[in-house]
Amino acid sequence: MASSDDAAERSPAGHPGPTPMRIAFALREAVEGVPFAEAVVEVDADSYPVLLSQAQESGFVLATGEPPMTTAEVQVRSGLFTSLSMVGERQVWEMAPPAPVASAWTDAASLHGAAVVSILAPGTWPTDLADLSPEEAAARFSRRLDKARETGRMLHGAARVVHA
Repeated sequence: MASSDDAAERSPAGHPGPTPMRIAFALREAVEGVPFAEAVVEVDADSYPVLLSQAQESGFVLATGEPPMTTAEVQVRSGLFTSLSMVGERQVWEMAPPAPVASAWTDAASLHGAAVVSILAPGTWPTDLADLSPEEAAARFSRRLDKARETGRMLHGAARVVHA
């Protein structure tokens, strides 16, 4: 799991400027075949209602079962996750600075033709991951994701990946 706590700039309607965004990239096992690429996103409480509305309009649903294909799009340029576009590319959430993704993540996304984007409610992300070993951090993060799924605090959807 790779993650970034960098700020993202938000260009959709609302209040433009830096928006705190956390993002983690993972490879998740598929029932059959190649693992799938996942990007887990959490924004601050002020930005969440806007992102939630855009995600729902784009086709994201509560994270149970298989994620549906959405109108969202992930932009990757030179191994960097640069933006997440919602509502058929009308609403763009840009990473500032762009977040690096592993080649295995982009390979999995290319093979599946999409990446799963999971959107967390504010406060879901564990705040003490930096203090833990990589194994402990991954386990704690996974437990939080499982709890978010179980309690309906996570949306997910498949987003087309565009290599710019």
